[in-house]
Amino acid sequence: MSTVAAEGDVLYYLSQGRSNKEIARIIGMSPDTVKYRLKSVFRKIGVSRRRDAVRVSAERGLIPEQSLRPPSDNERNGDRTTLSA
Repeated sequence: MSTVAAEGDVLYYLSQGRSNKEIARIIGMSPDTVKYRLKSVFRKIGVSRRRDAVRVSAERGLIPEQSLRPPSDNERNGDRTTLSA
């Protein structure tokens, strides 16, 4: 997985309201790597907060607008089968 793709995945799950630990479990990377990827995204888009990263990313088309919907019960429980972008 490329750095850009990994950052995109992390950003997508961030927009779903996932914690770093949840994102790490879903993607299959360590929580420290998720934290590193988020810092990289924050720096690239010029934000310092998670909510600002989601807002700016949506405004710039980096994440689909539909990803800003509330997660389903299955998604909240970590079922990836319902996550299609």
